[in-house]
Amino acid sequence: MYQQTLILDLDDTLIHCNKYFKQSRNEFVRRMKEWFRSISVKEIKQKQLEIDLKSIEKHGLHSSRYPDSLVATYLYFCKELKKGLKVSEMEQVRKIGEQVFEIEVEPFPDMYEVLDKLKEDGHQMYLFTGGDYQNQSRKINQLKLEPYFKKGVFIFEHKNKKALKKVLRNIGSDITST
Repeated sequence: MYQQTLILDLDDTLIHCNKYFKQSRNEFVRRMKEWFRSISVKEIKQKQLEIDLKSIEKHGLHSSRYPDSLVATYLYFCKELKKGLKVSEMEQVRKIGEQVFEIEVEPFPDMYEVLDKLKEDGHQMYLFTGGDYQNQSRKINQLKLEPYFKKGVFIFEHKNKKALKKVLRNIGSDITST
């Protein structure tokens, strides 16, 4: 058996993630439509995505960023449509965003079986994931993934080429077998 060095992602590779953001975004849009009847669902989603992507570029994948982007979208439409902002509405919007990071995460089907087989076959496995340490650690601990990756868990708020190169240096990996 040819043993490899495998670097796996957490969110939407081993566990469900985007579905929680989609549910949250849909709840946010539903609430926004109640408060701003004149704007379309498409406009709300486009503006939120625009704000969110700019925030990721600047601040990385910290869990505070997503609720902040929902609030920023709410504030944008308040200003644009000259609607007085309400603290209670801002709090509701923030809570919608924060709930994504409180959900008990769900592994993909057969995740444990696949990880067990890879471990049994002697592959060196590392986890390279994006987000803030507290939230990603919560998910890793909840699913008891630590034994699969031992000390090879790497969490970066800016998950990019620079971060991946740092991981490769840390594990002393030959790029041709990784």
